[in-house]
Amino acid sequence: MKVNDNFIFSLKCLADLEQQKLAWNGKIPNCVSSFDEEVNTLYDCGFECYIEEIKKRDSQSELSRKLIELDELIENYDREGGFRDQILHDPEWVLITHKAQEILDLL
Repeated sequence: MKVNDNFIFSLKCLADLEQQKLAWNGKIPNCVSSFDEEVNTLYDCGFECYIEEIKKRDSQSELSRKLIELDELIENYDREGGFRDQILHDPEWVLITHKAQEILDLL
């Protein structure tokens, strides 16, 4: 599966919890600065298309499985009422960032 540079950059941002802590608190100019922007940027860069393609092909590769796992983790993530600091310290969000890093390690 060929992925574009914007998707890879978005995954890098999603995987970098320390950068999120700075960016979400306005400490890094020109960087994704909220939960919504982080997730929306990932999907805007084609993540949903990759997931659909994987499901159509019924791919069983490790990369495919991890992409589907990440999609499910994000889909099931309940941030209702969570403010940025709560999200950034939430073990479920930390798991999402780790899953993004696992995917980057496979690319």
